[in-house]
Amino acid sequence: MLSAAAIACTMGCTGASAPVSPSRAVETAAQAVGGPLFGASVVDFARCLQSTADSECFAGARPRTRAVGAAATAPGAPINLATSSSGSTVTLTWSAPSSGDAVTTYLIEAGSGPGLANLANVTTNSTATSFSANGVGNGTYYVRVRAQNASGTSAASNESILVVGSTGCTSTPNAPTGFAIAVNGGTLTLTWSAPSSGCAPSSYLLQAGSSAGASDLANANVGAGTSYVASGVGAGTYFVRVRAVNAFGQSAASNEVVPTVGGTPPPSSVTGRWVGLAPDGMIAPAPLCQAEADLTLDLTQTESTVSGTATDRTRLTRCENNAGKTRPLTGTVGAGVVSFIIVSSGEGGNFNCSGTFTATRMTGNCTGSSELFRVTFAVNRQ
Repeated sequence: MLSAAAIACTMGCTGASAPVSPSRAVETAAQAVGGPLFGASVVDFARCLQSTADSECFAGARPRTRAVGAAATAPGAPINLATSSSGSTVTLTWSAPSSGDAVTTYLIEAGSGPGLANLANVTTNSTATSFSANGVGNGTYYVRVRAQNASGTSAASNESILVVGSTGCTSTPNAPTGFAIAVNGGTLTLTWSAPSSGCAPSSYLLQAGSSAGASDLANANVGAGTSYVASGVGAGTYFVRVRAVNAFGQSAASNEVVPTVGGTPPPSSVTGRWVGLAPDGMIAPAPLCQAEADLTLDLTQTESTVSGTATDRTRLTRCENNAGKTRPLTGTVGAGVVSFIIVSSGEGGNFNCSGTFTATRMTGNCTGSSELFRVTFAVNRQ
């Protein structure tokens, strides 16, 4: 089965709205814990964020590393970058890389939009994993950190959206769109589109579960990209969706995709008419009313969602016979599995149904608002 570790280790935002333009600010030296933020270079981080285009703001292109012995490999990427602001003072914290050789300095990148480093790209000349800066003007900034040593520069950390003042975006992103998964053996390629409006996301959260809407198999932040490749995924059927994340929280989920890995894939479409005649159909044991009913499901599937109607006609029962009731239903479909809600205003309320299906037959059970309202169903494709 697909584990959370497999998703996190082997399975990742841009919005359409323009970022808020930062205003000018008083130029004060940025300070790190225990000393100047950028050491002897005394680069003013607040000034860099005001788009001064000072060449010193891009000193990261000329890394200045400490001589602590030759490193064999570049460091891994810093992790868990977080940013906050209080008035015009901003604070950044992160965790050191968990892989690669030792870090000798960190590189701070800041831009006016997601993925950009057009405002600052400077080294800290320090191995400290936090810093603060004063005098930063109101605006929305997109910040990343990279680790450096004599062998090179790491990949970027997660991107954090830094909002200063009241002019920045202050809400969660909208949901990603167009989520899709291509399966090739045990390799899954996941793609999606960034929200087309609203506040920009800084990263994405992949969720995978063993049933519709669940996240019991994975709940992993995969960074700012809009695609992800997972390899070595175990055989099984998974319910997967993606959410956009920024400093203010998570978006609603994207559409859910249900890939099947390994073995002979079961059927994935339920579109059509399914009929069960008593004693098939719908069976309600005591104490409900010991009923047997004909059941007809008319279903239309679009990707992993299903809609349609359920019509039942009581045959054998101690309850009142009826000539047939048709109710709407909506739900989700995976490879060989289906779940749906039959909307009802009767005594039993809505019915939550789930089951499995082959190319010719579907079976399952439904539960109403009370545990007393439980039925089984069996229908054949027409």
